[in-house]
Amino acid sequence: APLYSLVGKEDDVADIEQLIQVLEKGGEAIQSSAQAAQALGKIFVQIVFSSSDQQPFANLSQVQSDAEYVEKQLAQFSAELARAKDNALFEDEKMYQALQKKLMNIRRDTISIDRALPAVAQMLGTQQKKTYLVLIQNPLELRPTGGFIGSFALLTFDKGKLLDVQVQDSYAADNL
Repeated sequence: APLYSLVGKEDDVADIEQLIQVLEKGGEAIQSSAQAAQALGKIFVQIVFSSSDQQPFANLSQVQSDAEYVEKQLAQFSAELARAKDNALFEDEKMYQALQKKLMNIRRDTISIDRALPAVAQMLGTQQKKTYLVLIQNPLELRPTGGFIGSFALLTFDKGKLLDVQVQDSYAADNL
């Protein structure tokens, strides 16, 4: 930076250094977010496809702490971005506002996922076997519920894994 002060460019160098710091924070947040999403994806793959004895939600607390860490990193990125708002390289206010809005939405979604995970784990039978009835409707044949119930599915979960899926015609329900 001392060299640039001789030609009057020290402010430009400071702006670039600040922008690099902001982008590093953003990169760290994105990398952590990708790792958390990958761990969450592995859980859902295990729910549907795994035949091993490994319980999909065994690492739930780790995934939750990863999500909390991602949210904190996104908050830090947003704060760094706010500090850099007056940076000469951020001349476009619309771009800045759009980026902050996207960050806010990602943070909100991350918090929602973090809060929903325990409920999802319970719904998927981590504590006890659960069977759900899913009605499959045809919206082209309007009914008060949204459409004609043409078929239904019974989904059975145990220990966080999908054990069984039975799809049947709605008329078969009379014979059950």
